[in-house]
Amino acid sequence: MKVFLVSGFRIVEYNGKYYAKNQYAEIIKRYYNAFGQLDFCCRTESIDLITSDYKDISECVGITIYINSFIKSLLGIYNLRIQKIIKEYDLIIVRCPDILAFQTAIVAKKEKKPYFVEVMGCTWDAL
Repeated sequence: MKVFLVSGFRIVEYNGKYYAKNQYAEIIKRYYNAFGQLDFCCRTESIDLITSDYKDISECVGITIYINSFIKSLLGIYNLRIQKIIKEYDLIIVRCPDILAFQTAIVAKKEKKPYFVEVMGCTWDAL
């Protein structure tokens, strides 16, 4: 099953490997255990030094779609690219709130692709 994950978290690239902050790495590994290797659409950057609060997630990551501009996301610049890409996938996972995730869910619905939404939030803010 080919799975495409869209989220607002950051993945960093260091020496040809992918890393995520510890809490995000655990989420990615949970999806990896359920579905196998994932393709990502998220904010990505290269860094020169890796710190201990990052975990290697290279085994979990297939193709990564680099999103470098929040403004372009907000304006829908990536929508056509996403529309072309998601045709290759069996399942789309969007993690909200994130503007790119919202837009991907709309495209997936329009393309009649199965998708599910994971909503994140702060318990204290919900009270």
